[in-house]
Amino acid sequence: MGHVQLPSLVLDSQRGELVEATVRVGRGGVSAERSIVALRNHCEAERKRRARINAHLDTLRSMVPGANKMDKASLLSEVVSHLQELKRSAAEASEGLLMPTDIDEVRVEGQENGLDVGPYLIRVSLSCDYKPGLLSDLRQALDSLHLIVMKAEIATLEGRMKNVL
Repeated sequence: MGHVQLPSLVLDSQRGELVEATVRVGRGGVSAERSIVALRNHCEAERKRRARINAHLDTLRSMVPGANKMDKASLLSEVVSHLQELKRSAAEASEGLLMPTDIDEVRVEGQENGLDVGPYLIRVSLSCDYKPGLLSDLRQALDSLHLIVMKAEIATLEGRMKNVL
């Protein structure tokens, strides 16, 4: 049997529409039925993907004030701006509060003791993932340095912790 060229519809991803193309049928080629089934599966998967995207965009529209009638690009831009504003507001609201940070960090700072003589005060801040035994390990490290803890503050949030000594 020789090769037969059959017209078929394929999705043009540039234009987002179906266009006519030829499919080779015969030895080593793809059968027309398989091509049509593959095309239908592809179109259905693409339709579901677009529906999921649009559903998420609708959710974003409902969450961002004044975004009901925006096109997709404007909506995404507004969402980014809104998230940046929320992040700034959260940072301002938590200013002065003891909150674990998203990054692991250790800070050691000298502190004024209000006297010309006497003990030297330091402030140590540690932010990291919480794990059992961490406070015990921290206490042993401080004892091995012969340091006296004058004050300790501990905060935890979503598996993170911050210690200020």
